[in-house]
Amino acid sequence: MNALNLYSVALSIGVAVPRSRRTITTLVGGLAGTLVAFLQILDHFLTFLFYLSIVFVPVASIIIVDFFLIRPGDYMGDAIHSIKPVEKAALIAWAAGACVAVLGSAGYLRLSGIAAVDAMVVSAGIYGVLRWRPRTALPESA
Repeated sequence: MNALNLYSVALSIGVAVPRSRRTITTLVGGLAGTLVAFLQILDHFLTFLFYLSIVFVPVASIIIVDFFLIRPGDYMGDAIHSIKPVEKAALIAWAAGACVAVLGSAGYLRLSGIAAVDAMVVSAGIYGVLRWRPRTALPESA
């Protein structure tokens, strides 16, 4: 398995850095892998992936609410260029959802029993409240 990992690293670096020499790339990759193994970083990797997954789940609910409820027409054609890259409301909603997810996974806060679902519901709700503007009715033609 480790030989396969080393081969994969050498191929990946070879493609990313075409001028690199295979021998040096393989030696550096092998030394880096050995160092990581000695540090026992893999013991903490699953925990890292778990928290990464529950912290970024709220982003999906923010995008869904924005696309279907807040600005449904802004994602079509040239209107997509008018969307700001960073929205304060989205950051606030994401932070709240991420906090709910972390607290839920630690057992301090339970809404549905699933931390990711709790985070999605909270972030969608907060984003919807912060960004909701009722659509004005079209003026009646005389």
